[in-house]
Amino acid sequence: MLFCQQLVRCLGRFRCPADGEEGAVEFLEQAQQVSGLLAQLWRAQPAAILPCLKELFAVISCTEEEPPSSALASVVQHLPLELMDGVVRNLSNDDSVTDSQMLTAISRMIDWVSWPLGKNIDKWIIALLKGLAAVKKFSILIEASLAKIEKLLPHIPPMVASRVKEDSNSGTSCLEQLAELVHCMVFRFPGFPDLYEPVMEAIKDLHVPNEDRIKQLLGQDAWTSQKSELAGFYPRLMAKSDTGKIGLINLGNTCYVNSILQALFMASE
Repeated sequence: MLFCQQLVRCLGRFRCPADGEEGAVEFLEQAQQVSGLLAQLWRAQPAAILPCLKELFAVISCTEEEPPSSALASVVQHLPLELMDGVVRNLSNDDSVTDSQMLTAISRMIDWVSWPLGKNIDKWIIALLKGLAAVKKFSILIEASLAKIEKLLPHIPPMVASRVKEDSNSGTSCLEQLAELVHCMVFRFPGFPDLYEPVMEAIKDLHVPNEDRIKQLLGQDAWTSQKSELAGFYPRLMAKSDTGKIGLINLGNTCYVNSILQALFMASE
């Protein structure tokens, strides 16, 4: 069991041996070999899985050391999915885990999605997000989402230009889906006109989904089905108020006016 935990630690220290394609291939092969050995040990001794999971979380949630190697992502593909619900429930209800640690762990797991050997990582991420939503830790979810949005946005304009230049059916389909996702992101996280301006300029000639379509897309894979619990965080997802007053649609430079109007409307005196 201790040997398995040490393997997890070692994977966290893996570094690519050299630049270029050959170095990357060697790095992937070595990570796959170690994670494969770990999987064999788990099959022989299933009791070692949970201690290894605790070790994995300890490594990726540590805020005091440099980020661990993405080679740890190769471990996730070997984790039994039937353990997911129990692990997530225990983790999201663990009072000894700070919000900072949880945010760090989620952010690093999201970075693993692009890992070539990252099978099932998306399932664990979604399960953990829903687990945090179930215990109403929405601030962690929002902070993680906004941090990744800021990191992602600069890559969108060149990707749009590349797909437009490609001029293929698959490229057109990709652009349509991308445009819908961007409009969903702007709808859910308004108030960042400077950040969104280059992206909105890049997709200005693409189809704009209506509000019903946006709400339909946002309703898929939601953190929680109890939308009323999110009212304090995402008022735009809530139903229209009884007064009929719903604020302004953000045009890119009206967010401050909108916030003032809403504050005045909600003021008791």
